[in-house]
Amino acid sequence: MKFISLWIFIIIILSFLSIGKVFYEEDNTQDITNITNQFEWNETRYNSLIENTSKDMNLSMRNTIRIKNIIYKGISNVGFIFFEISKIGIELGYENPEYNYLWFAKIIIYILILCMVLTIIPILPIIIAIIYLLIKALINLIKAIKKKTKGGTKSD
Repeated sequence: MKFISLWIFIIIILSFLSIGKVFYEEDNTQDITNITNQFEWNETRYNSLIENTSKDMNLSMRNTIRIKNIIYKGISNVGFIFFEISKIGIELGYENPEYNYLWFAKIIIYILILCMVLTIIPILPIIIAIIYLLIKALINLIKAIKKKTKGGTKSD
């Protein structure tokens, strides 16, 4: 879980590379730079939501407005970064359609499965200990039942 943002970033890049490859396979005569330049992040939408504080506001209201401004600016920055990364990925995929990106996606899937298996390894000794204790308890219970039934038939 520590590198989840890295995994998401790699998967997004792979998807945009694949989109660029599909653009090339569909029509390789088009100018990909003009197509990607049409994708623009509308920053003014979030800049219009940013509010200013004044002296007559109480402290909690000013802090609330400032936190909202931070969130809006963060959304704007992340959106801009995402759009620029998408342009890079689509253009690279269009310029290099001969590469097979599916093998890299398969490697990522295998690494994710390996990470899941590795997270189970610290739990295995506990599970083995619980199973061992359950088996020992069952053996002791069976011995106690046999001893009681043998003892009970001798007294009758």
